[in-house]
Amino acid sequence: MPSHKVFVGGLPKTLSPDTVLGYFEQFGQVTKFVMPKVSSVDETSAISLGFAYISYASAQDANRVLARAHTLSGKRVG
Repeated sequence: MPSHKVFVGGLPKTLSPDTVLGYFEQFGQVTKFVMPKVSSVDETSAISLGFAYISYASAQDANRVLARAHTLSGKRVG
């Protein structure tokens, strides 16, 4: 199955992966989601690096994301 990957940068570091994924799932079927974090002693205190990679099942889904501006927690991301 081909992957249609989108890079989303400028994410507020306070956003949880569940929040980001939940928002971007509205544009289509997400097949893979990666939101890297700074290493820490434990996973609960790790801090987001402020970006994510989202793979969609179809090019149409990915294009829906790319076709508009996005704002999460009051900050424009893209």
